[in-house]
Amino acid sequence: MADAGADSTIRIHNSKSGESLIEFQLPPESDVFQQIVFSPDGKRLAIAAGDGAYVYDATTGKLLLKYSGHGEGVRNSGVAFSPDGKWIASSGNDATIKIWDSESGADIFTLTGHTGPTFGVAFSSDGHELITSSVDRTVKVWILPKPGQEIPIPLTLYSNTGAVYRVASSPDNSRIVSVGRDHVVRVYELNIDTLIDIAKSRLTRTLTTEECQKYLHLDACPVIP
Repeated sequence: MADAGADSTIRIHNSKSGESLIEFQLPPESDVFQQIVFSPDGKRLAIAAGDGAYVYDATTGKLLLKYSGHGEGVRNSGVAFSPDGKWIASSGNDATIKIWDSESGADIFTLTGHTGPTFGVAFSSDGHELITSSVDRTVKVWILPKPGQEIPIPLTLYSNTGAVYRVASSPDNSRIVSVGRDHVVRVYELNIDTLIDIAKSRLTRTLTTEECQKYLHLDACPVIP
């Protein structure tokens, strides 16, 4: 496991014994540490800091790459590796999400749509979607196209009453969890069949045939006891 202190020192520990294995410091100009994640193979660390995102060798502490694609003076708030370790997603106070090559730092996609600084970033387990969150109180689910293809309009999830700081996807990609400034953890169900079952259980009146077809994807309305 890895952690970071107020002195911008990164420490890697044995998760079973707690033994300190290696430690190194972010450059002085990095200012504020925001988030740290291991690559899927455990060989690299991605770190979001005050002046950009850093990639380090997790066994030696060697700096491999610094990414400043959000722009000079833009604080990076979150980072996430794709499941295959080839891409990194980063968020920043420029209201964008950047997806870039984890080895070269080359830009792949820029996701725009949030209306305030972005925080949480999380890939789905299959790498096909990216979940993001923002000060704008929303969570967005983006379907990631292949390079060169147009980026589809994301699914936007509401109900938060404050900035949303972190997000995560369940291993089967059926649920999303978020946490934010309002101190509430929210779980969103994405599976359409489960959503239909939930809707059926909460009906308080008989829906019209048109409503059942539109909202429940049913040819006929369910019977309410």
